[in-house]
Amino acid sequence: MSRRGAVAGVVTVVILAGGAVAVDVIARDRAEERIAEEVAIELGLEDSPEVTVGGTVFLPQVAGGSISHVRVEAESATLASLPMVDLVLELEGVSASEPYTAELADFTGIVPLDAVRELNDAELDISIEDGAVVVGAELLGFPVEATVTPVADGRAVVATVESLRLAGITVELSELSESLAQSLTEIRVPIDGLPEGMELTKVIVVDDGFFVTARGADVTLSS
Repeated sequence: MSRRGAVAGVVTVVILAGGAVAVDVIARDRAEERIAEEVAIELGLEDSPEVTVGGTVFLPQVAGGSISHVRVEAESATLASLPMVDLVLELEGVSASEPYTAELADFTGIVPLDAVRELNDAELDISIEDGAVVVGAELLGFPVEATVTPVADGRAVVATVESLRLAGITVELSELSESLAQSLTEIRVPIDGLPEGMELTKVIVVDDGFFVTARGADVTLSS
């Protein structure tokens, strides 16, 4: 083969390789758009989230029937009437065709304190002080304060009372009226907007609300 022919062959290979890369990039972009649409519908997002499909190349993953890793991010969302911010959904083993499912899904997000206050029907004052959740109420005109710990319970966050103070004096929960004791122990924030198959795993108190994590297996991403 002449030198000119060898050069032409190299150029052809480079062009074909570049074309293959371009096709892969286009296919990845379209997949990210499609997954964003499906997740937006499933989570009830007003705007499409940012979706990033992992892996060096995309089309071979599609050919294998599964996308190794997908990351979904949204600044804010309302999950079944519950406002949340800074949502991140990490998906592993996402099916390459509809209906889209994920072998494993990890979710994180923040439930703002104001959202918890609005969901609470009882006349309770809920605040975060020095990293602790404090619930205030009144009993016969006297102020009652309860320090509570939020706990993950399936698809909801519930409160566990750690200590109580009535007019500045520590009291036992059994000494309160039944209605007030019940209102303090039944503070519950449902997070039903998560995809089916996911349950909360952890709740951490932060300055402006509650950082929650959830995990699920064989999660459906499209209805």
